[in-house]
Amino acid sequence: MRLSIVGLLTGIVLSACTTATSAGRSPRTYAWSTDSPSNACRVNPANCAAMGMTRRDAAETGLSIAAALKTLNPEETLELHQLLHECAKWADDEVNQRRLAGQRPTHQQCQELIQDAHGKQAARAVVFGIEKHEAALQCAQEKLGKFRPGGFSLQQRYGYDRESKRIWLISEAQAQKLIRQNQGKALRGTLVPDVVIHTGNALQILAVYDFKFPCPGSNTARWNVYPQGHAYEYSDQGNIYRHAFGVTPLRASPVWGIQ
Repeated sequence: MRLSIVGLLTGIVLSACTTATSAGRSPRTYAWSTDSPSNACRVNPANCAAMGMTRRDAAETGLSIAAALKTLNPEETLELHQLLHECAKWADDEVNQRRLAGQRPTHQQCQELIQDAHGKQAARAVVFGIEKHEAALQCAQEKLGKFRPGGFSLQQRYGYDRESKRIWLISEAQAQKLIRQNQGKALRGTLVPDVVIHTGNALQILAVYDFKFPCPGSNTARWNVYPQGHAYEYSDQGNIYRHAFGVTPLRASPVWGIQ
């Protein structure tokens, strides 16, 4: 009996493995693979005969599988948005509780200078923003690891050529090596989104998110505008992400949700 495309899709087996991480917080990239009779047929049509499939069936099945792997259905998208919003809210509450006994910082408090984790003076908005990002990423690591094992990366660095529209991966080890060799300028113009949802190949991008923690929280969560002297000076961060990754990037914030 001829196998249906739906049957083949349900036969996809997902397996995940984490890559080794270097000291400190480095990008966590996962990989997943398909292993099914339909995959063998798609790779080599000669295998289709044993499955009672024609070459046309194999071609259609291959296209359907590829399409399924490169899209998020509405239910997945909704759950993903809820998950990331929960992480943003949890991170906001956790830092406010630890730093201000649970109070939300006022506009004046956001401007005040305080010590960061390294003992340096910086505006509370900056210090809290960094700490809330770290907490949100820890939350996302745990939740996405269960919801989408193998299909996401956190703070993966991408090289980007605006003229060719080409992107490529740069590991944290590669980045640190360039810095040690005084070649940090080679990282100019690289992009490091907080969360990338992908097919298992971090270059096949399905969605991009950045956590935003405006201070005070009532302020609108906005994309950053790159400063003068930056490779993308005066450009909107969201627009650069859109052009580089080919998807509409979204912001996850505790008050404003997913935008």
